[in-house]
Amino acid sequence: MRFRCVRQKCAFFISLYLFSIFFITSNVFAEIRETTRFSEVLEAVQPGAIFITDVDGTLIMPNYMIGTEPWFSRTMNDRIKKNKSSFNDAVQYTLGLWRKVLTLGGVRLLEANVSKLIEEKQKLGMKILVLSAAMDDFLEERINGLKSVGMNFENSSPYKGPKIRFQKGMIYEKGIILTTFQSKGLALKKFFEKFSDESKIVFVDDSLENIK
Repeated sequence: MRFRCVRQKCAFFISLYLFSIFFITSNVFAEIRETTRFSEVLEAVQPGAIFITDVDGTLIMPNYMIGTEPWFSRTMNDRIKKNKSSFNDAVQYTLGLWRKVLTLGGVRLLEANVSKLIEEKQKLGMKILVLSAAMDDFLEERINGLKSVGMNFENSSPYKGPKIRFQKGMIYEKGIILTTFQSKGLALKKFFEKFSDESKIVFVDDSLENIK
């Protein structure tokens, strides 16, 4: 199942959840839903299924308005127009700023009780993974950022092995998958081909493009 997060206005930030429930089989079945509550996504995870969640804009957001997706797009486009930078140069420049914002400015939960809800499900044995489009060299910052808001996915992951690069630009460690801006669908396919025989997944993200 894939859930789409439908966002509510909250402290000048609009939050939306999309989630999808799907089966990894030769004939992939998927059901996409929308909700305004993260708890509703968790309620849709049936026994035996794996819950996979996006990070930025789903679990956490920067403490300041800089570092959000609208800020990223605006900063990158300004760099191209004002400095006549190439697209790749503008992306690298903006990524550098983004990393500093998240590392120095810190992050906060998008919903105040999300970490508690997830922890409760982890204690009940729910298998939970994190899937982020961040660069593969951002793993330590991603782990530390989630820990700073009370979230740890190492023990709830269905894969307990060491850090592994399972595809070019795609890396896994301690319950976190990073894709380096590659397709999240491809990342899930490659990961489960190598490390798990699970077939039913609930995936939540704030972007419809990532859910489809």
